Amino acid sequence: MVAFGERLPTLRRAMRGHMRERTLSRDRLIATVVWLLEHTFIRVGNKTYADQNQSYGLTTMRNKHVGVKGNTVTFSFKGKSGVEHELDVTNPTVAKTIKACIDLPGYELFQYVDEDDKRHVVDSADVNSYLRAHTGADFSAKDFRTWGGSVLAGDSLYHKGNAENPKQLKSNIADVVAVVSDHLGNTKKICRTYYIHPAIISSYEREILVPHFARSYGKKSSKKLALTAEEYATWSLIKDS
Repeated sequence: MVAFGERLPTLRRAMRGHMRERTLSRDRLIATVVWLLEHTFIRVGNKTYADQNQSYGLTTMRNKHVGVKGNTVTFSFKGKSGVEHELDVTNPTVAKTIKACIDLPGYELFQYVDEDDKRHVVDSADVNSYLRAHTGADFSAKDFRTWGGSVLAGDSLYHKGNAENPKQLKSNIADVVAVVSDHLGNTKKICRTYYIHPAIISSYEREILVPHFARSYGKKSSKKLALTAEEYATWSLIKDS
């Protein structure tokens, strides 16, 4: 997670440039998928799951699962374990790209057009290859869910404040795990085990997290690293643990 946080700004710079490309290029489409991974927590998708279970992720999404109205994209689909998802994303660049994708022939949503005017569907391997190319490390789409879950948990616990007694401590942690579970679409047990870095919970239990976040929010280091305040607080907490 420390290395991921350090390389995230470089990846984001590459994404911003690719998302502004005029053609429906491979880089533009994959950058858009990665942006959505980061901002929606939707899973990257698996063709086998889509074919066998009719459950979908970003790369297996079909045109029927999205609608575009102005700068807002609405996703409505069945995800892993049959969980129904519906969410809105408002971003003019993303909306423009998805509208262009919908206008292409075929039912797969995320298709790019190569130099020979041939269409190709973006898959999870393309996404992971893009992440490796623009971070210089072996990161995958799953790392976004772990990063996002850890940042959300850390920021939520900070706003809870230190617990006054063991019962409140247990309740606060359970509440925050439930929030992360709701955002990620996983069970609470899976979220706590795999998508919240252990340093987040342990530092809160030891009353380290709240003062650390308070100090981190006042520093300029987050701007230097091009991370949000809550991202920098989470990153530095894990780094120092």
